[in-house]
Amino acid sequence: MVSFGVGYEIGALDNIDDQIDDASDRLERFTITETELTAQLSGSSTQAAAEAALKNYVANKVNTEVIDVVNPVLSSLRREGHVTVMGEAQVPLTPLVVAVDAWGGSLLLDASFQALANTSVVTKSLSALDPSAITVHATYVGPGPDTVIGTSDDVYEATADFNYDDATANESSVLVKAALVQQYGLGYSHNVWKSPVPVESWGSGWLSVGGRLKYYQVKLVRAAVRLKDNDDAEDTLKDAESKDSTGLGVDLGAQWSSRYYRAGVWGNNLNSPQFKFNKLDLSSYTDPTIKKDLQAGETYTMKPQVQVETAIHTENQKWVLDLNFDANSVRDPLDREFQWLAVNAAHVTNTFWIPGFRVGYRENLVGTQLSYATAGLTWFGVNLDLAYGLQTIKYDGDTYPRSVMLNVSTSMTF
Repeated sequence: MVSFGVGYEIGALDNIDDQIDDASDRLERFTITETELTAQLSGSSTQAAAEAALKNYVANKVNTEVIDVVNPVLSSLRREGHVTVMGEAQVPLTPLVVAVDAWGGSLLLDASFQALANTSVVTKSLSALDPSAITVHATYVGPGPDTVIGTSDDVYEATADFNYDDATANESSVLVKAALVQQYGLGYSHNVWKSPVPVESWGSGWLSVGGRLKYYQVKLVRAAVRLKDNDDAEDTLKDAESKDSTGLGVDLGAQWSSRYYRAGVWGNNLNSPQFKFNKLDLSSYTDPTIKKDLQAGETYTMKPQVQVETAIHTENQKWVLDLNFDANSVRDPLDREFQWLAVNAAHVTNTFWIPGFRVGYRENLVGTQLSYATAGLTWFGVNLDLAYGLQTIKYDGDTYPRSVMLNVSTSMTF
């Protein structure tokens, strides 16, 4: 019994790429010429009025052609600028189910590993340029065509200068997180009641209840780098000191099984175990909003989640149609939100050389709300399963799925 899987998930980065390219082109074209400034002074009868008109013009042009171009990019980076890679594996020979006839139930031994890494962006929008922050000089040249001093056609020469500190002080940052979760579980299930109706009836079946105690070893680490800095976020993460912690999780569940269907409900981590990230060194940061966002999620809590499974199948269980869904959402160590809905159809064979197959659909109802087409094949005892994301991105003219997950496993009964 061996199982391992890998996958990735990325945001809608093609839209961000287009936004960045468009913003870069528009910023490269941005300029304010002396002729343009001088033209704004037409109609000013006093130097004070001329300077006020000049300030308003410069502020409006910077805000519409720079600030209003950059801020949507920052907003999109915050919303979609995330990349996640993941891997998981079962310890060989697990899960192991052992029937205990003396107790009338079964023991489950389980051990697994999960590794995750994620890059996201924490941003703060640029504030508008205030006219009062602009220094202008409107130098009086002389009267206009009417040759009368102090009228609206007087001639001025203009210059403008300003320091936009919000751009240089902006502390929007890349936040990198990684997690290694080791889980060791011991469970027990017991048949507590069997229906007295004839076995051919749809009302026949038996009720099983069970529980599992899980021991977690969790290693969490995170690091932050400003977008304007030249530091590499991944290198910074390597230099960060991870935080190790342990905890216990408690699961409880029940399942009704019959010749033609089954239905069950399972509660995971009912005791909400908690684990800690390392503290970020934000001593060089000054923006309280960015500092608050970066420090958020210092404690990772495995909140309780209720999962429901239903299935109908033929009497020999060679054809199965099942529906699984999470009754509530939870977050993973990287603060990604999940609530899965999945439907699958499968055909199971009793021979190694004739493959069994399964197809289905799954969707995350919250968070990224990505959906997947799923397919699997079992042949010579090897299970190969693929979840292929239905949402796509474009890069260099080619189209790629935003998420793909692949799992390979083997199983045996003895």
